[in-house]
Amino acid sequence: MKTRCAGFLLATACLFPLSQAVAMPREVTERDIKLTARPIKGQTDRDVLCLAYSIFREAGTLATPAQYAVGQVHINRLMAGSWGSQLCEVVYAHAQFSWTLNLVRTQWSQQQMQSAKAIAWNLIQGIRVKPLDSEQILHYHANYVRPTWSQQSHIVAQAGPHVFYRDIAH
Repeated sequence: MKTRCAGFLLATACLFPLSQAVAMPREVTERDIKLTARPIKGQTDRDVLCLAYSIFREAGTLATPAQYAVGQVHINRLMAGSWGSQLCEVVYAHAQFSWTLNLVRTQWSQQQMQSAKAIAWNLIQGIRVKPLDSEQILHYHANYVRPTWSQQSHIVAQAGPHVFYRDIAH
């Protein structure tokens, strides 16, 4: 079945038909980013770099709260344990992030790398995105796609074009 923007809420990039409209998801803001957890032990410099590169690939052109939000889901997956015990394992778990299927590595500038590494480091050190800090919030997607799993899922927040979900079976 094809969907078109006609008859859809434009603010959600055609995600929700007007007939099924619900309250807009909460937008993640800078105020949501706080030191609330203990540092995660056992992560290496390589894990920091894996998380940083994934943040860059998933949200590198977005505002800082959106970058933290994407990184938070990686941390949630690490804490849940189903994707691995190291952040590199979480990042490169089979087909979890579409960019990992592309064999060509996207180059990032020194500034992009330093910014993403700082966010990754902060997340590992205990900075959290409060509305997303949960082992039940393990999935998100950009608002221009509509994965089948999103149709029976509970939206908890939005950060830039990314929509975040709770309680999706994996």
